[in-house]
Amino acid sequence: MKRIVAGLVTALAFCCSHAADVKDAPIPEQMNWVGIGLFALIFFGLSFGFVFLVWKQSRKKEGEPKPQNK
Repeated sequence: MKRIVAGLVTALAFCCSHAADVKDAPIPEQMNWVGIGLFALIFFGLSFGFVFLVWKQSRKKEGEPKPQNK
């Protein structure tokens, strides 16, 4: 857990320092629709896949018999 927190703090500090360098970058004239489409496909595909796996696991657990305490 300590490594995760330390890595997160380092990553946030790096992102802040990197953002300061590119704040004056020019705004793009055209949007890259291929990149937006790929991002949407991957993002929504992984989201729906995760929901499907959680739903599948919950149905699997409902069908199992409950253990009896003796």
